[in-house]
Amino acid sequence: MQKDLSAIFEDEPKQWGFRGDPYFWAQLREDFAGKEFPCDEDIIVETACKKFESVSGVPLTYDA
Repeated sequence: MQKDLSAIFEDEPKQWGFRGDPYFWAQLREDFAGKEFPCDEDIIVETACKKFESVSGVPLTYDA
């Protein structure tokens, strides 16, 4: 079964940390819209981390 990954960006956070965060969030939602991904947690995490890095220029790490 496949899911549209943009669904995880539909509900926006109640509070943003930085001024550009809403635009960044919207960019991620737009980039994932209509693209289906397998329901495999590892693939979803890897894909989201790669997309984060491509948009921000900074790798997303668990220790950051």
